[in-house]
Amino acid sequence: KSLAKDKKRLWIDLTNPTENEVSLIKEVFSLHPITAEDIVTKNTRVKVEVFENYMFVVLYGIYKNKNIGLRETDIILGKDFLITSHTQKIEAFDNFKADKRLATVSKSGMDFLMHSLIDMEVDNFLNILEQFNDVIDKIEDRIIKRPDPHIVEKILNLKRRVNRIKKI
Repeated sequence: KSLAKDKKRLWIDLTNPTENEVSLIKEVFSLHPITAEDIVTKNTRVKVEVFENYMFVVLYGIYKNKNIGLRETDIILGKDFLITSHTQKIEAFDNFKADKRLATVSKSGMDFLMHSLIDMEVDNFLNILEQFNDVIDKIEDRIIKRPDPHIVEKILNLKRRVNRIKKI
């Protein structure tokens, strides 16, 4: 609370916040109840909402572990604060926090910080989609050498997944 009142630039990055944490953020930063509800509720549609003292953005990033999935990221941009909320750790955000670039970007404004974070998520999308395409290329090469209905099915499944991701 005291950091928010100091009017110093502040980035709060929440991973899987509790309702109590969201309630505290709502109180400290005078967030609209719908914003707080959207942070707690997952699978919110992509959107940008402008309020009197902040802008609320919902976007989706992509992650890859054993499978590929989409990760909702909620962003609240105020004059002197940025709040990010997501259900899983975002490796690029964690790396950025430890990086010297954070201080430089923050000095340029919280909007620049938000842009940098969104840019990281877009770059991650492109990297993972490129990996998808590499897998598809390898499978296509295999099918040309040894036609197999199972491989054709695998290619079509991967292409459908890529197309679903591109629609977001």
